[in-house]
Amino acid sequence: MSLKLHSLTIEPRLSYHDVSPTNPLRAKVKLKSDSTIVESILPDDAMERILEVCQVLIVEGADRAMTEFVNSSRALENESPLQIEDDDEIPF
Repeated sequence: MSLKLHSLTIEPRLSYHDVSPTNPLRAKVKLKSDSTIVESILPDDAMERILEVCQVLIVEGADRAMTEFVNSSRALENESPLQIEDDDEIPF
C-alpha cells in the first residue's frame, strides 16, 4: 500500500472567519491510498516552512512570467529579448 499526497490546505482554523490571533492559519494534509484516507493537521513550524517554500516558488514563477511577457512584447516590436540568467538575484 502506498499513500499519495491528495491535498495540502492552509486556511484559518474557522474558515468562515477572518484570520486573527484567535483564528490562526493551520495546515492540513490529506493522504490517500486505494483503501485509506489519512488527514492530519501539521504543526505550526511545518506550515511556516511550507509557506517559505511557496513564497520562493511564487516569486520565481512571477519572474519567469514577466520575462516571457517582456520577451513576447519585444519580439512583436522586433527588439532583442531580455536575458535573465537563472542565478541572477531577484531585484526585490
